[in-house]
Parts: sequence; structure tokens; C-alpha cells
Amino acid sequence: MNVDTSRILRAALIGAVVGSIANVLVWIIALQIGLTLSVPAMDPSMADANGLMQVPFIAVILATTITTLFGGGVLAIFNRISATPYRLFQIVAAVFVVVSMAGVLGAPANGDKIVLGIMHVIAGAAAIWAFTTMTTQAKG
Repeated sequence: MNVDTSRILRAALIGAVVGSIANVLVWIIALQIGLTLSVPAMDPSMADANGLMQVPFIAVILATTITTLFGGGVLAIFNRISATPYRLFQIVAAVFVVVSMAGVLGAPANGDKIVLGIMHVIAGAAAIWAFTTMTTQAKG
């Protein structure tokens, strides 16, 4: 089954919005129950005394949106080079989600690791759902 590439951008935007809303809700709930959602700071000027920084609200949205848009490009490429672009995309996207969780391991607390891992899965699931359900080429 081929991908309707004219629908990729729309699917990416919908997947990014769904994933971002879900991840922001998880982020808010996590902070409300007392988690810090701290990760090692890339910029020392943003670090606390332990070299950590709280994941900012905007980073949740940007990370979800940028990776979803990137996923759309990957799906378009797979559509050109594979007879089964959806299957290949789903496999690569799932592997990407797992590999992206390596960064979560730097979180200092187990609760933070669990929530940040869940947020990675949410972003990946939203993207996979959007691309596989909204870009299917109509038969005819």
C-alpha cells in the first residue's frame, strides 16, 4: 500500500498536536504530584547545583513537533524506496522511540525516568497513528 504523500504534512501536524497536548498534560500532572522532570543540563548556565535542569514546557512541545515532522520525511522516503513503506516506518519509528529513551536514563529519579519514558512513547505513538491512518492512498 502506497502513501499519499500529499497528506503527510497534515498528518504530521495532527500527530504533533495530539502528541504535544498529551505530553503537556503528562508534564503538568507529573509536576503536580511532585516530580521534578529533571535531566542533565546541556547549558551550564541553566543547571542547578547538581548540574540538572527541569524539562521546560516549550521543550516538550518542540521535541514532539520536530520529531513528528522528521518522521513525515522518513515516511516519504520509505514510500519511494520500499514496497511496504508503512511497515518499514512503523519498525524504524518504534526503534527510534526505544533509542531516544537513552537520554531518559540520565534523569536522577526513577519517577522522572518513568514519566519521561512515557512521554517518549506518547510522542512516538501519536506520530505512528497519524501517519498510518491519515496518509493511506485511496483505492481506485
